[in-house]
Amino acid sequence: MYAIDRCPCCNSRENRSFPAIVAPFISDYVLGQNALRFCKLVECGNCTFRYFDLRYDEKETAALYRNYRGESYYLARHRHEFWYRRKDNDGIGHNADEIKNRKDFVSGMILPHLDNSKIVNVLDYGGDKGQFIPEGIGANKYVYELSDVLPLPGTVKLNDGNIHDHRYDLIMLCHVLEHCSDPSGMLGKIKQLVQGTTFFYFEVPFENYPIPPNWASAAYERYLHIIAGAGTMVVLCDCISTVSRLLLGRFPRWGFAKLHEHINYYNEKSLAELLLREGFRIIACKGDDCKSHSHIARKIGCLASFSKQ
Repeated sequence: MYAIDRCPCCNSRENRSFPAIVAPFISDYVLGQNALRFCKLVECGNCTFRYFDLRYDEKETAALYRNYRGESYYLARHRHEFWYRRKDNDGIGHNADEIKNRKDFVSGMILPHLDNSKIVNVLDYGGDKGQFIPEGIGANKYVYELSDVLPLPGTVKLNDGNIHDHRYDLIMLCHVLEHCSDPSGMLGKIKQLVQGTTFFYFEVPFENYPIPPNWASAAYERYLHIIAGAGTMVVLCDCISTVSRLLLGRFPRWGFAKLHEHINYYNEKSLAELLLREGFRIIACKGDDCKSHSHIARKIGCLASFSKQ
């Protein structure tokens, strides 16, 4: 992993930071380390973006997502997070109610602003099977996905060799940017697909939970180092922290933030800051509460366009 010293959204060095822990699952499965590793949760003073100061390099990213939610992934994660069940692993992104909710939200973000008759080719970049592309939007549906999953009938799976063979009217990038070590680099990559003007739909989870005041104290940092020496205590605090975030929407006072798969925490302001900085024109941006696979989740949707002369 490598460290950054400025905000990935606005490039500011004005920030405040809080002690955090690299998730034991990540230390084991991705880094090949048994010992706990510490990091910092950082909040930008300019755009309010939150992020971890440690980032995955290309090799570590490949290790995490090569067999994403496969058997080896599940076994390793469940070993460190006993509350992570097989039905959670297999259900994320495949629950019928969740899929419908997400597609309805996407349609509601897109259709009031765009002439649907002019949306012919739709690409879901990093879109699994293509199950989140709403019906009725686009005549031709494509998905770019690195895993071995097969696309839905009527959806064409693309790879690095043929993704540039088509002109896309709408590109979806849903629940990808929160994973990216270099969000600007990711946006630069998908901008290469633009011919003329292309519309984009971005979606990220909203996970900017209130940070307890005691996390800024030296006593809290000492506390994290103490529990790091007791493996069972770390697991217990991790469980409590996870339940509190998912069900109550806040970090517990004596819990902790952990660097896991999501290393970026956006809100409407920071997502807009990133997109504007990269040359996108924002059309609409708003948040929404929805029932996810196992809890109430909040997400942010943003419709934008990018023009290449």
